[in-house]
Amino acid sequence: MTPAGETPIWRGIGAAGMVAIAGALLVLWAFPGAAGVLACPLKELTSIPCPTCGTTRALLALAKGDAWSALRMQPLATAGVGLGFLASAWLAAGGRLPGRAHPILRPLAAVAIAANWFYLFFDGR
Repeated sequence: MTPAGETPIWRGIGAAGMVAIAGALLVLWAFPGAAGVLACPLKELTSIPCPTCGTTRALLALAKGDAWSALRMQPLATAGVGLGFLASAWLAAGGRLPGRAHPILRPLAAVAIAANWFYLFFDGR
């Protein structure tokens, strides 16, 4: 019997998340051409990178085990994959999600996206 408010479904969701992330990285590692890397339309039209420019290349680097290159190419997406894997592991281990997100998380996410975009712009992506 599970305690009130805790359902075993979260463990399954966590395990599925870990398998999905690991599986996607495995496919990118085994078939590097499967990503079909395309040019960013915003960058092509305006010479300004979008906030997600470099994500595919960063994931390919992660799939090859080169976390440092992935972090340099797209810091926010690389951190997001790492946090997603950790959150999935937390749920799979029986961890619980908070009822509501802390109010500071939305402004922090906006600042992180803006900082990532500035990094990509000034790094010449």
